[in-house]
Amino acid sequence: MFGLLRKGLQALFPAHTVGGQVLRIVMARLGNTRDRLVANPFVTYTKRVEPIAFHAPIQTPSTCDQPLFSVIIPFFNTADAYLVPLLDCLSSQSFSDWEVIMADASTNEDRSWRIEELSHRDPRFRYVRLGENRGISTNTNEALGHALGQYIVFADHDDTLSHHALNEVAVAIADHPGVDVLYSDEDALSDDGLRRKRPHFKPSWSPHMFLEMNYTNHLSVIKAALIHEVGGLRPERDGAQDYDLLLRIHALPRQIQVVHIPKILYHWREAENSTSRTIDTKTYAVQAGQAALTDYLDAIGVSHDPVGVLPERPFWYHCRPRWSCRADVVVMVSEDDRANRHFEKLLRGATAATWVVPSFIALSPACDIRAHCDSGTADVVIVVRSMFLPETPDWLDELAGVLALPKTAAVAPLLMRNMRHEIVNAGLMDDQGRLRPLYPGGDVTVYPLAGPPDLVRDVDGLDPGVVAFPRASGHSELFLPGVVDGRNWSDYLVMWGPVRFRPAKIPARDKRLNDNLMPRGASVVFRNSMGTR
Repeated sequence: MFGLLRKGLQALFPAHTVGGQVLRIVMARLGNTRDRLVANPFVTYTKRVEPIAFHAPIQTPSTCDQPLFSVIIPFFNTADAYLVPLLDCLSSQSFSDWEVIMADASTNEDRSWRIEELSHRDPRFRYVRLGENRGISTNTNEALGHALGQYIVFADHDDTLSHHALNEVAVAIADHPGVDVLYSDEDALSDDGLRRKRPHFKPSWSPHMFLEMNYTNHLSVIKAALIHEVGGLRPERDGAQDYDLLLRIHALPRQIQVVHIPKILYHWREAENSTSRTIDTKTYAVQAGQAALTDYLDAIGVSHDPVGVLPERPFWYHCRPRWSCRADVVVMVSEDDRANRHFEKLLRGATAATWVVPSFIALSPACDIRAHCDSGTADVVIVVRSMFLPETPDWLDELAGVLALPKTAAVAPLLMRNMRHEIVNAGLMDDQGRLRPLYPGGDVTVYPLAGPPDLVRDVDGLDPGVVAFPRASGHSELFLPGVVDGRNWSDYLVMWGPVRFRPAKIPARDKRLNDNLMPRGASVVFRNSMGTR
């Protein structure tokens, strides 16, 4: 009955009419957000934005028989429901300078025969029959041995690519000659291939976020020479072999150029036994990711505590770099020296550092902190200008440890409201020339399109409330009050989500009410921070 009513309303009030728009707004306000009448932002994107987002097909001058791309696909008993759409989307690419290496390790001879049969559809398909199934890394390495392309494109045997995927990558390479690694946005594809969902709109290259998870994932395109330089994929890291490969590339003693293509070029199918559906199918992969991150930290010479995992977030890790150093924790939260001294005592009591030897100092905001730091001997300076206290006592080890990572200029914690999930500041991003806060007032438990608000992020600016930086950084801006703006720096500003600070409960002096109270409309309520007046 409801289905007939819905179809009738759709016919009477099409989406493009005023009546249709009003109907959808009413339905949304009634809470019926699951109904098909309610506009889906991702559907709007795929119908209106995506069709005009792709570049026209380009041609690359060919001076030899070497193609620009080698698409590497390890096959294993792949069903036609996955095999045919994948090969079709490759044959119909709007860019033509590519090859596909079809490495077949199938144990079912009928499936192997079918994969080889379909390989004859396109002369750019190169079928390679593997003698046995030796795991994803070894199978992929054998395919790499047959690849001629300058860049390697990785794809799984049950996923699909946008028809414009290789053309968009070719355009990015033309715009960034010599680029080493490229990645795109992605989404999930239902098992039947009819529905796209769960888009992952990724940020520009964020090396610190990459230590929390392999967010680049698909579509990944890597210069072939780099893959051979690090020795290809490692079988002992099967399950996280692509993550491990990229971490070893980024551990090389030179700058790796990474380009993000902000378009959905890859569709990750929710096939049976796929990690896009459930982590339970590949629990060993989590351990492989932990080992890969441990190897990376060891390779770049950074001390660390064991890499942790987040059970509620599969394939997310808590990377714990550490720096055995001395730190000055400078407290300058008020014009009132007594308040500074009191807050310094509170912060000292909320700190238990193992790797860092701290000195707590209470200063008036009028003091020249640069002169103090220039004459000091500490390795790290933490300036606290707002009355926020850490949730956990190891906060100093965490923030100082981040500064031991390569190309890190400064780091700040996630600032939260007291006793709530509400965000005060999660870093600042450049929005058409203006620095704007990320997720102010948002709920840290609600995931918007750009991912969870408490992600580790490389950002364009930091809130000055709590900021840590190396004393010898050379950036005098870090000592000054106001927003920390790093848009013109070569090093990164980091919002380190695992560390959270919340407001301290210190009453203000209003000379009228009890210091613990404040007026709010017709009522009187408890205060929760010094900043409330």
